[in-house]
Amino acid sequence: MKRAVLIAAFNAAETIESVIRGTKPHVDIVVVVDDGSTDETASIASSLADQVLTHDANMGKGASLITGLSWLCERGFDAAITLDADAQHPPSCIPAFIDKYLETGCDLVIGARPFAFRKMPFLRLLANRLSSFWISIACGRKILDSQCGFRLYKLSSVPLESLRARGFGLESEILLQMCRAGKRIETIQVPLIYADGGSHFRSIVDSLRVGRVIARYLFASRRRS
Repeated sequence: MKRAVLIAAFNAAETIESVIRGTKPHVDIVVVVDDGSTDETASIASSLADQVLTHDANMGKGASLITGLSWLCERGFDAAITLDADAQHPPSCIPAFIDKYLETGCDLVIGARPFAFRKMPFLRLLANRLSSFWISIACGRKILDSQCGFRLYKLSSVPLESLRARGFGLESEILLQMCRAGKRIETIQVPLIYADGGSHFRSIVDSLRVGRVIARYLFASRRRS
């Protein structure tokens, strides 16, 4: 099985080195998509990663994931583990994702974080709980942590051609479309590591964008029924 790590990065110069170094022992290739960073992210990644793909301007996390997933699909990779560049996803968990994938033959493995109010700002926690609730309704099954970007994708199961979101809503859109297609989705527990200011997720703006993706899916499902 050809497996890769895919890291979408934007202005992550302080953390990208440790993330890349931590992931390399677990996969065949580490790919970084530099999403128009204005700091040293691209140069640091170029010295460590196997491949760096670059956006000339900041296009959003979703666009970065599409760029990286498409590149890996074109080169015949079987699976991609995605994790954030801000060091909030411990690379030591990667073998657990791979083991779950190999044991079950599933299409997607999602990390689920044990939530603690003292570690995550209230608005961020509320946004996650609400989106997970509505995505669970839309999917017809319990989704514990719909916003966790620490995932393993079976690349042949990712509906790249039909994805529309380009920001943080893309991960929700992939999940919704895979549920609709009857793909098998598994979950593993991963630690909650939260450093204030580390994430580029904006609790209100990006939550509204995620909500729009969910609403579009629910409306389309109702029209078909």
